[in-house]
Amino acid sequence: TYAKLQAAQELSPSELLDAAVVRQKVEALVRLGETKWRFRVVDEGETPRGAALEILTQADEVLKRHMVAVSGDSGGGNGGGKGDRGGSDGGKDEAELRLQWATEQSEIWMGLALTRLIFNGDKRSEDGTIKKLLNKALALRKEAELLMPLAETHNALGSLKQKQQHYREAEEQYTASLELRARLAVADGDEVAEKAKQQSVAQSLVSLGNLYAEMAESAPKKTEDPNESRHSLLEKALDRLSAARDAYVRGFAEMHPKLAAPWEAI
Repeated sequence: TYAKLQAAQELSPSELLDAAVVRQKVEALVRLGETKWRFRVVDEGETPRGAALEILTQADEVLKRHMVAVSGDSGGGNGGGKGDRGGSDGGKDEAELRLQWATEQSEIWMGLALTRLIFNGDKRSEDGTIKKLLNKALALRKEAELLMPLAETHNALGSLKQKQQHYREAEEQYTASLELRARLAVADGDEVAEKAKQQSVAQSLVSLGNLYAEMAESAPKKTEDPNESRHSLLEKALDRLSAARDAYVRGFAEMHPKLAAPWEAI
């Protein structure tokens, strides 16, 4: 309800200059969009895809209008940032604005890409748009050193490549995601952060496991490279899925519903 109220509120010219007000609205729109594309919570007459794209496009437009307002550049900018969380931006240049809004802008691009990726089925007509959005999010998250979100983007690129049956490229993206998540530093005794790390590691392992299982379905019965055989690919799938199951236990609990996915795949 709060997110809906924030989404419906039209910002005045003075409010568009206030980073705190704009951030509050953009974050609410991103959350509301996610309820549509991820959780499929829609009102009567809405579709998850249509509602999510409309809401996230609105968030993108609000952010662009804010950056035009604070920079005085009629051409606008492509926002981003992990800088201060409130107050007026007061004459900041494009690079500074991009980093200040990197979290929100990259989340918008990710939502727009994932909505299309999830609800486009087997159609490949929007792959170019999805790839462009994900690469923009990837570049911005690298620049802003947002490591966990960066791993999420690698995982999404892997999903796109897998749907295109570009399996080796998908493997590279999933592996990059796993490596980032696995080396995330967690302070001693921070159980919440450690559980979050294990949950994210498990997601990458499930992605790799399912990828190898899919590759095995189309693998030739005989091959000169034993690593490319159906048996070898299924062994790699089982290894990753078993590791994912164990990571989910560490990240959640022994009987958590999240363990159903790796168990079923195994």
